[in-house]
Amino acid sequence: MSKSALYRIGTSDVAKSLLVAVLAAVFTQVAGMLNAPGFQLAQLDWGLIFKVATASAVGYISKQFFTDSSGVILGSADNS
Repeated sequence: MSKSALYRIGTSDVAKSLLVAVLAAVFTQVAGMLNAPGFQLAQLDWGLIFKVATASAVGYISKQFFTDSSGVILGSADNS
């Protein structure tokens, strides 16, 4: 799988950021349910889920945007 160049976002980066967003939101919600008194499975905090998912996706996309094709953050802009 090829990596996108520095200052570029590919479709695979977007797909991966959505996966990271979903996983982070799920893990956050599960951890919250396990720590809550009474352990109510149906009690969901949609605001928290949205915030965690958004922050995770933006963080991943930002990291990919500033990473070159060799995986170095703020690496060489040379796309050869």
